[in-house]
Amino acid sequence: MYVELDADVEVEVEVDADLEEVFDTEDTEDTEDTEDTETAEVTPIAAAIAKLDPDDPAQWTRGGAPQVSALEALLDRDVTSAERDAAWAAYQATPGVEAG
Repeated sequence: MYVELDADVEVEVEVDADLEEVFDTEDTEDTEDTEDTETAEVTPIAAAIAKLDPDDPAQWTRGGAPQVSALEALLDRDVTSAERDAAWAAYQATPGVEAG
């Protein structure tokens, strides 16, 4: 499944089995594969966002987005701000999910 964001950025989403209830995996759209540097694995990051404590200011930026460092700690890998932003946008756009 691909998520299109503003400024014609395409983000590839890999779905975790645990998130099938939250992230719709039925309607996938076939599009060309690109080697765009803006492509990110959104679902694992969105799952990490869901695990953040909304009352812990150390896990959130002043603007309300998740801290990259908090996501890196949960995922045990580096996360770019572009990956975080794409996952945050997808997370906020998911029906039934309350954004931090």
